[in-house]
Amino acid sequence: MTVRRNARDRPRRTWASPVAALALLFCGAFLCCAGCSSNPPPVVKLDTAHDRLESLFGDTSAAVQPAVQWTDTAYISFPGLSGLCGTQGCRRTGRAELQGTRWIRTRVSAARHTVLLDQVARVWTERGYPVERRDHEVVARASGRTARLWWMDAATGCVRLETSVADVEDTGGADGIETRPFGRSGDDGRSCASVTDPYWSG
Repeated sequence: MTVRRNARDRPRRTWASPVAALALLFCGAFLCCAGCSSNPPPVVKLDTAHDRLESLFGDTSAAVQPAVQWTDTAYISFPGLSGLCGTQGCRRTGRAELQGTRWIRTRVSAARHTVLLDQVARVWTERGYPVERRDHEVVARASGRTARLWWMDAATGCVRLETSVADVEDTGGADGIETRPFGRSGDDGRSCASVTDPYWSG
């Protein structure tokens, strides 16, 4: 004898568990994002960023040659942007990268090029910076700071020192510092050509 079950007697599918799991997942993601937004990375004050760059300039100048003439520091700010730039979704994040550049013009033999880079690499290493040494340049990166010294033109003796600090407060140009899109420093070496005296001979 076959017993037919009534439709009401069949076990009902329950969506309680999947819904609960999704709810927990959503809440977890929301709490995580809320925690991230309430504890953003610290922004470096502009004066502090200046001090850090000038300190690095001082260390590097001493390593190269204390009496050599450097150009004044040219500061450029690269604002951080979020969203799709070129549309209305692109906006400033409130953070920027501050870049400082100096030039020297030297009259040294090709053999001295290597000596200069080695001297700077040694000083940066002593200051605790991880250093990369390449053919015509030396680069250091640590704690949101980057420094790079390299020969722009061996024939004229133009040497460029470029440093930067990340997560600097974005003042929107109110401090008088020029702002440009990332990757467009716009300095082609004319600053180096303005350095005429003294030359460092060696």
